[in-house]
Amino acid sequence: MASTVSAYKEKMKELSVLSLICSCFYPQPHPNTVYQYGDMEVKQLDKRASGQSFEVILKSPSDLSPESPVLSSPPKRKDTSLEELQKRLEAAEERRKTQEAQVLKQLAERREHEREVLHKALEENNNFSRLAEEKLNYKMELSKEIREAHLAALRERLREKVRPGRGRGRGRGPGRGLRLKPGSLSTLEYPAPHPHRPAHTRPQPPRGPRPRAAVSGRDRASSCALLLLSPGRISRTWD
Repeated sequence: MASTVSAYKEKMKELSVLSLICSCFYPQPHPNTVYQYGDMEVKQLDKRASGQSFEVILKSPSDLSPESPVLSSPPKRKDTSLEELQKRLEAAEERRKTQEAQVLKQLAERREHEREVLHKALEENNNFSRLAEEKLNYKMELSKEIREAHLAALRERLREKVRPGRGRGRGRGPGRGLRLKPGSLSTLEYPAPHPHRPAHTRPQPPRGPRPRAAVSGRDRASSCALLLLSPGRISRTWD
């Protein structure tokens, strides 16, 4: 009710302004002028000395007069036949199949991309391993060649040192040393003590280190060089 009264007041304000404007153009308003504003009906009365007069008629919601607009009833749903239902089901099935095909296509593209990335990574790894192996083999071969060259130079140097010593060592001279086999180094032999002789009268061996045969440094170097050059023929280095 309060909303209706407030709406009525607003409409009256609008009508007063509207009637004032209309009175400027039409000093003699048309008699029995009726205005429709939603659920209100405004009827203009004769002009009086005090001003304009209006008659406002409010329509009730339960007004069933023939002049009132008839509320339109919702349209009745049309009964669908079995064929229409079948067509709708077929269309829905087609849409579902199309969506599934799109999803499968996207998954296949994604798997193909992953496969390509994995293949590329494996190929790069294999190339890196191959290059690393080739580089390592090259370094090993180079180190082997350097070692063999160093050993060859060392053997040649030892041969050069041994060759002049062989000719000089075979002559008889004061510089020639003795060549003894290992374990055959001469030692001083002492007579066995008499069993009935007292211990204090027995001859005592001289104190100090035992004398050894003199071996020259040249013969020792030549023997060591021959031992290095031919490790399987050691017996030939001794006379």
